[in-house]
Amino acid sequence: MKTLTMLRCARDNTKTHGVFVYENEVIALSLELPWILNRANISCIPCGDFAAKWMPGRDRFEVNGVPQRTLIRIHPGNVVNPSDPFKDDSDGCIIPGEFFEYEKGKGVIKNSRDAIARLHAAMGNDEFILAVREAL
Repeated sequence: MKTLTMLRCARDNTKTHGVFVYENEVIALSLELPWILNRANISCIPCGDFAAKWMPGRDRFEVNGVPQRTLIRIHPGNVVNPSDPFKDDSDGCIIPGEFFEYEKGKGVIKNSRDAIARLHAAMGNDEFILAVREAL
């Protein structure tokens, strides 16, 4: 079974930055909410190994087995904003992209749909392991 590693590299009180690595190659960047005790919709997910699979027709991956969480996805978006849930694209999920932009008080990532397409090309439609790790 394939393994996609998401390596978290930087974090502050508004966002978590990381990279998706497959077969020693960076496929995309990742953007998540900050760690807020694994609380649904406002926190990034904990580290661990999780089953993931492409959702045909939805342009996203489903991530299963996250403790105390449901409906976790890797999906397109641009903004994580813990202070305003109405201006947050993540809902506690993971947003891939090609580069980060700075905006005070929130995390911004760009070219998310292109990054999701690259992740799908690398991982295909079959189930794989999403290995979430900290490099901090």
